Amino acid sequence: MVEISGRGCTSRLSAAATLVLEAQAAGEPCAWVTLPDSTFFPPDLMRFGVDLEALPVVFAPSASAAARSAARLFRSGAFGLVVVDAGKDPDISIALQGRLTALALKHDAAVVLLTEKPASAPSVGSMVSLRAEPRRSQAGDMLYRVTLTALKDKRRGPGWVHEEVMLGPDGLR
Repeated sequence: MVEISGRGCTSRLSAAATLVLEAQAAGEPCAWVTLPDSTFFPPDLMRFGVDLEALPVVFAPSASAAARSAARLFRSGAFGLVVVDAGKDPDISIALQGRLTALALKHDAAVVLLTEKPASAPSVGSMVSLRAEPRRSQAGDMLYRVTLTALKDKRRGPGWVHEEVMLGPDGLR
């Protein structure tokens, strides 16, 4: 279970879109579960290169309902990656996190939680193996740099950094 978290203009959606694009390129079916007040904007994902026709989007009323929806998707065995936009106050119980993690392991899949909170806040729970915070900065005309910093990593340890330069969505140009 991966958590991509940050507050404000942190490029959480861009970081998640990169993962969806990589998974789709590898032939893995993906799904996106989001909340009604999310900033998810399909045309931005399309311009990023994500195949929207192959990306089911599920709207859930709360973070726990979104996590339960993700669990149903994993139970089908049809998805290699499910992104769950859990919002500002993710209320996902440890039991539900454990169920999601077990289903992802069983089906050789990954779950990515998007949360909106500061780096100083704890991760959603102990089942999160990697928590990263993305930051966006201008990299040139119509380009921006997304710097992903590991806040928690059970395998490699925290502190590593990954950077990518991306074409900004219409709202950033």
